[in-house]
Amino acid sequence: MSPRKDRDQIFPQLVDGAVRHNNPVEIALEEATRLSEAGGQSRLPDIVVSIGSGKEQPDDRRDLGTRPPVASDTGIIVSRLRNLFTMIRYQIKINLDTDRRWNHVLSSRPELKERMKRINPDLGELPPPLDDTACVQRLRELIPQLTQAKTEINKRNPGVVKLVRDIACRLIASSFYFERDGNPVFGPGCSMTLPGCIKCRLDPVKEDMRNLAMYLSRSRQGASFLICGRPKVGDDVRFPLAMEPFLRNGIFNPLPVHVFVPGEETTTTIYLKMHGAEHDEQSYVISGFPRILLRQDFARQ
Repeated sequence: MSPRKDRDQIFPQLVDGAVRHNNPVEIALEEATRLSEAGGQSRLPDIVVSIGSGKEQPDDRRDLGTRPPVASDTGIIVSRLRNLFTMIRYQIKINLDTDRRWNHVLSSRPELKERMKRINPDLGELPPPLDDTACVQRLRELIPQLTQAKTEINKRNPGVVKLVRDIACRLIASSFYFERDGNPVFGPGCSMTLPGCIKCRLDPVKEDMRNLAMYLSRSRQGASFLICGRPKVGDDVRFPLAMEPFLRNGIFNPLPVHVFVPGEETTTTIYLKMHGAEHDEQSYVISGFPRILLRQDFARQ
C-alpha cells in the first residue's frame, strides 16, 4: 500500500510492512523495546496480539520448473529462466506467509510465549491477495460466524472463542498499572516497602468504565489485586476492589497499596484476580510486571 501521510499525527507518515514484514510483529517488538527502555519500563510487552485474515491453503505443488527440458540452447535458457521464476515466486510466498513469520518470532523469543497471541482462523478459503482492500467486506461477513455455534467456521476453529476471551482478560488486566506514591521505606537488610496506587489507564468514559465494572463484578469471590514475591517470603497480599462505587459512578479511584520487597533479587508480580476465560477465577498479570523492583527506579528516593 502507498504510505499514509497525516500531518496532525505524531508520526506523519505510516508505511505498511511490504513483502518482508507482511506480519510486522518483529518491527512492533523492536519499537516497543526502544520505547520501554527510554521510559525505564519493563522490556517485556504486556501482550502482543496479531490478527490474520485467514490461513494459507495447501499448495497444489505445480510449478513451471518441472517440465521436461528442451535439448536446444534456447530451451535450456528458457528452462533456467523458468526455474529462476519459480524460486522467486516461492521466496515471495514464504515472505508473505504471516503464520510462518509469527512462528519464527515465537520460537526465537521463548520469554514471550505466554504474552504472544495470534488470531488467524481457518475460513475455508484462500486469504485475500496482498493489499486487496475490496475483500474486507467479505471478511466482515465471515468473522461473526466464528462465535456462532454450529456454523462451519466455528466447527473449523474450535479454540478461537476461548482464545478471544483469554486475550480480552489479559487486555483488561494490562489496563491497570502500579504507580509509586511517596518515598520507599527501607527495612532490615535489603527489604523495602513501596507505597503507591494501582491505577487504570482507560479513558474515563463512564459507560465504558461501567461495562468494565460489570464484567469484574462477575467474579464470585470479588475482583481483587494479588501481590506476590518470588522467592516466596510470607503470604501473598490481596487488595479487594470496591465494586459498589465503581459500578455506581463508572469511575475507578486509585487503589492505595503497599508493596513489600524482602530482598534485592525478589521478583514482584501484581495480578488481577477475576472471572476468567475458563469461566472461573483466574489471575492475570497487570501492566509492567513481573519485575525486580529494587533494580528499577521504584527504589530511588
